[in-house]
Amino acid sequence: LVGLLQGDVAANADTERDFLRVCGLRAVAARIRLMVLDPELRSAVGGIRDVQAPLSDLRSVPWAPGTTLFVENLVCAHSLPDLQSTVAVVGLGRAVSLAAELPWVHRSRQLYWGDIDTDGLEILSLARALFPDLRSILMDSRTLHRYRQRWVPEGVANGQADRARLLPDERALYEALLANKWEGWNSDRGVRLEQERLDWPHVDEELRLAVGKSPLPLSAPAVVSLQSSGCDPSG
Repeated sequence: LVGLLQGDVAANADTERDFLRVCGLRAVAARIRLMVLDPELRSAVGGIRDVQAPLSDLRSVPWAPGTTLFVENLVCAHSLPDLQSTVAVVGLGRAVSLAAELPWVHRSRQLYWGDIDTDGLEILSLARALFPDLRSILMDSRTLHRYRQRWVPEGVANGQADRARLLPDERALYEALLANKWEGWNSDRGVRLEQERLDWPHVDEELRLAVGKSPLPLSAPAVVSLQSSGCDPSG
């Protein structure tokens, strides 16, 4: 409004950014929340386990995680055990493209754990478009049926997943979720298994197995020096 009145902002412009510019303010930077699950890696961020910081700052953290774990639910993220050479990226949902701007994510193995529902599998397909080797965990038919008594109805079914980005078993599960023909399930709404409804000892076991298959490369130290990472602590 200030800009429009002063003639500094076009009527069809990005008025929020232009308002900030006219007022001499900076736009709030995109932020990402991490759970740093390896005590050695935590030394790179002052020993903090739960980190939320601007994307620009996280790009230059001097570390080399062996595994990046994408987790959607914050309670689940807080409950994650310490895992060797692992950093969890929390709650990005469809904004998962932000993580693609972090160089260290691309150099790690990527795992994705979300809800078993049509939204969760669509987000998985979006993530795999950015990280082609990404592997899902606890998002399969076996897990869905193991916790049948904990299903809840999902909202509107999401048919927008890129099926070409789903592996055959994932694609079959996605189609079954869309079809919504489950014996004994009488709701017109599809099923959803929220990740926080899983038994935590089962989750813990599966996470440890998954991370155990992705050891830190011998040539890549978990934490690298500022000099060797190209980071200038003064800049």
